[in-house]
Amino acid sequence: MRTGHDSCKRKFLNHEDDDEFRLNILTNNRNKWRSIENDVAEWVTKKIPEWNESQPEWWNAQKKSIIPDWVVLDAEVLQTIRITEVKRSRQSIFQMVMSQSFSEHKDQDDDNDTETS
Repeated sequence: MRTGHDSCKRKFLNHEDDDEFRLNILTNNRNKWRSIENDVAEWVTKKIPEWNESQPEWWNAQKKSIIPDWVVLDAEVLQTIRITEVKRSRQSIFQMVMSQSFSEHKDQDDDNDTETS
């Protein structure tokens, strides 16, 4: 009889050609894959630089967010996925603020044009 633990581990071990699928092991309860967590951590640490370089379509902020810090065995590798997201967040916030600011100024200019007419 197969257990959830066996199924979870088997999905990771039997899909060596599908990185996105394998990475989803991190969304499972850690107890289900604790016996292979070292293998998972080594694999994730090795693959992050490759994914950063090749930028597969699925390698996005959501996927990066499922990776717990403890899984990445190299601090420099971990920084590459954490700093990138901080920079993107800051850029998004800046763009949002600038967009709102522009919109408010445009509304004020429209009001001023109406008042002077």
